[in-house]
Amino acid sequence: MARRSKKIGSGEVTPRRDLSVFFKSVTAMKNDKEGQRGIVLGSGPSMKDFDHRQLDDPELVTVAINEEGHRNLDRFVPDYWIFSDLSFLDRIVKNKYKPNSKTQIVMHDECEKWISERNLVLPKTDSVPAIFKGSKRLRKTRPSEFPMNKTTATAAISLLLLLGVRDMWLGGVDLCYREDDSYYLDNDPQRRPIVPTERNSMKMGGDIRCTQRNIEMIADLTALKEDLEDHKFEASVFQGCLYSPMSCFGKSSFKRWFNG
Repeated sequence: MARRSKKIGSGEVTPRRDLSVFFKSVTAMKNDKEGQRGIVLGSGPSMKDFDHRQLDDPELVTVAINEEGHRNLDRFVPDYWIFSDLSFLDRIVKNKYKPNSKTQIVMHDECEKWISERNLVLPKTDSVPAIFKGSKRLRKTRPSEFPMNKTTATAAISLLLLLGVRDMWLGGVDLCYREDDSYYLDNDPQRRPIVPTERNSMKMGGDIRCTQRNIEMIADLTALKEDLEDHKFEASVFQGCLYSPMSCFGKSSFKRWFNG
């Protein structure tokens, strides 16, 4: 007898089915954007006044992380929407967030399993969703493979590298916040702003604070940079949040990076 599972938000019980046939490996995208420049977009507060019209250049490849895959569709359409957090995927399903049909969805294989177990269907796009497998670190594989650790921003950078992009800019990957600003850019009730306290954050100097998770993410990104250097893998990565404590990548405004 076939196993059955409950579809989220409907109460309807449906047979469980394997959705893996609907996905392709991320390695199938190798060198698809060779020679172009890339943007990784997070939802940090440094992007609050960013003019997304600057991203309309056809030579720019945009990879949106988590919330940025759907929150700014009135301003720009990302080429790729990448996520690996099951809690975020849960919100996507419950709130029926939909990417633009031109956006390629990329996710961790843990998410593929999560979808399959619940007999769910992702928001429809014109492209077959891609899966990056496992959590290999680059120093344990070859530079041509797709490295991933706990931080989705490392997967976004790695995706651009796999696509053939060697020059990129990180926007909104702040991994910190100012004491006088909200941690997030909006009042979405699905997102819980961090109230800075001595228990959940660390003062980094001036009015900058980081959570413990921010510190761990910085360590992940630093490890990725070291892995690339160990393999003599040439790539230029700039951090757009000028006050971020992350020091593994050079700091640059979008305008300076784009014109440079």
